[in-house]
Amino acid sequence: MDSNIQKALWLGVGILFFVAVVSTGLFLFGKGKAVASSSGDQLDGMTKQLSEIEYADYDNVEITGNDVVNALRKYKGEGGRFIIEVTTLNGTFAQYISSGTVTGGILTSPMSALTLSIIEGSLKNAQSISHGSYINPLGRFAVTLVYDKNRVVRGISAVQQ
Repeated sequence: MDSNIQKALWLGVGILFFVAVVSTGLFLFGKGKAVASSSGDQLDGMTKQLSEIEYADYDNVEITGNDVVNALRKYKGEGGRFIIEVTTLNGTFAQYISSGTVTGGILTSPMSALTLSIIEGSLKNAQSISHGSYINPLGRFAVTLVYDKNRVVRGISAVQQ
C-alpha cells in the first residue's frame, strides 16, 4: 500500500514539475515575443535610415547645377524607380530618368521609365548652353527629396534660385 501512495506522490510531483516548466516556458516566450517585436521595429527604422542615407546630400539643401548634372549621371540607370525634376530660372521644367506626377514632394502617380537613349539625350541637352533645358553648372539649386505615398525616397526635385 505504501508503494501505491509513493507512486501517486511521485506522479503528482512530476505533474506539478511539468506544469511549472511549461508555465515558465510560456512566460519566457511572451517576454521574448515583446522583445523581438520591439527589436523588429527598431531594425525597420534603422533599415529605412540606411536606405535613405544615400540621398542625404539632396535632402533640403542648396547645391550647384554641376551637382544636379552629376545626380543625373549617377541615377540614369534607375529608370522607372527614380525621378529627377529640375526647374530653371528661365521657367523650364524637365523630368529626367523617369516621368510621373509629383505634387508637394509626393509622387502621386506611377513612374514610367524613360529609355536610355532619351535619358542620354536629356543629359546632353541639360549640358548644352543653347538648349532650353540647360542647367547652368554654376547656378544654385534648392533640392528636396521626392517620396512616394509610403514615405520611400523616389526622386529629387531641384529648383534654381
